[in-house]
Amino acid sequence: MKLELFASVSEAAVPYTPREGEEGYVVEYTLPYTHRVQVGVYATSAGEAEAKAEAAFNECTLWDNTTEMPLLYDDFDEEGDAGEPMVFSVIAKGAFPEAEASVKAVERNERARLALTALENGNIAEALRLAEGGRNAASIRNQ
Repeated sequence: MKLELFASVSEAAVPYTPREGEEGYVVEYTLPYTHRVQVGVYATSAGEAEAKAEAAFNECTLWDNTTEMPLLYDDFDEEGDAGEPMVFSVIAKGAFPEAEASVKAVERNERARLALTALENGNIAEALRLAEGGRNAASIRNQ
C-alpha cells in the first residue's frame, strides 16, 4: 500500500478559513488489524529464540535488521470482514490538535524520499530545503 502525504494542519501551505457556522470536528474510523513481525533468530531452542526476540523488542533493536537477527516480515494484516462498511465517529469538537508522531513520521519519511529524489536529479538546494523541513511535500507536488 502506498501512502500519499498530505500536509498536516501545522504545515499547510494555505491556511483554511472556516465558513460562517462551521466548527472543527475530529472524526475517526478504526479497522481491525494485526501488526505481524517476523525475525530470524539463531538459538539452541525455540524458547531461547523467543526470549532473544522478546529481548530485542524490549531493547528497541528488533527492527535493526542485522545478519544475526534479520527482519523477515513487518506488515499490518486486516482482520475480519474487509467488506464491512467503515463507521466514522466524531471524537472531539473545537480546535484540531497537533498531528501525532505517526503522522509526523510519515511526513518526515516523505520529505526524505523527496530530498533523495532531488539529489538524484542534481537539485542540491531543493534537497537541503526538504531535509530541513522548510517545505512540505504537498507544496512540492503542486509545482
